Amino acid sequence: METILALRAKCVEDGEGPMAPHKEYARCVEEEHNIYGKPHNRRFDWVPGEDPSTEGAGMAYFVGCNACYLHPEIARDTVSILSAAGLRFTLLGAEECCCGAPLWRTGQIKAAEKQARHILGALNKLGIKTVVTSCAECYGAFRGFYPRIAPLGFEVRHISELVRDLLNEGRLKIARRLDVKATYHDPCLLGRLSEVYVPWNGKIGAYGRHDPPKEWRRGTYGVYDAPRMVLKQILGPQVAEMTRNEENSFCCGAGGGVADAFPDFALWTASERLDEAESTGAEAIVSCCPFCRSSFENAIGAGKRQMRYYDLTRLVKESLDGAKGGKE
Repeated sequence: METILALRAKCVEDGEGPMAPHKEYARCVEEEHNIYGKPHNRRFDWVPGEDPSTEGAGMAYFVGCNACYLHPEIARDTVSILSAAGLRFTLLGAEECCCGAPLWRTGQIKAAEKQARHILGALNKLGIKTVVTSCAECYGAFRGFYPRIAPLGFEVRHISELVRDLLNEGRLKIARRLDVKATYHDPCLLGRLSEVYVPWNGKIGAYGRHDPPKEWRRGTYGVYDAPRMVLKQILGPQVAEMTRNEENSFCCGAGGGVADAFPDFALWTASERLDEAESTGAEAIVSCCPFCRSSFENAIGAGKRQMRYYDLTRLVKESLDGAKGGKE
């Protein structure tokens, strides 16, 4: 994947890219700070009631373009979970913009770097120590792209990791198990592409020998256990595994600019994955990424399937009865 990303970047550098839909990403981000070109001042219209931000909080919830504009229920459910646990957190408000992942992954490195530097500056100015995401694409950008720009002064956690720990600590409690037979889909940028990037500078010799040795990202240590542990607490033994899972999971078809440049291929990809999900006997597919949601719901509608899609945050919210302990 590093080779493919480098090739895309070289194509853009040489004027052979980006493709027209990907070039539109950059225009939209430059003008409205999101890949959809929707008004920046409407980014937080999803906030239920008063702004839940707490001044001086060391935790920030980075929402992402997709959850802000296309699937706001994911953002609302995440805020409900954080609030139920009594966690003090802040939203970046007008300072939040596209994380840069769609630009990075389509070879538009300079534009992506501009986004990264802005967000890093905003987080550091607030003294943030923990960034929480509910979007796998944002999580993957923070872990895989941002360390190439500057050292991170904060920890990055996906909501599935945080919920797992809160349940283990008793800060959140499952009030009732949900009666849904489901299978879990690993998003690429929460799974095999989520390992933190360790900057490397050196020489590549014969047979690809790196001096000094390079720390490779092979997908082994992606976020696999946390969402499964949470799901099992909510659904019990009704969680089935697809044949291709964890670092060998099949992509939903939405990432890397595929859905916009090759919509037919993206639809085929999501449909293939849904076939695999149905083969487990599951009635629902669960994941942790709003991009996966868009892709699967599109394929479910196109195929008039009975399969349902759930974001993990929705199942967590429906199963909770509150939190233990006060604010911290």
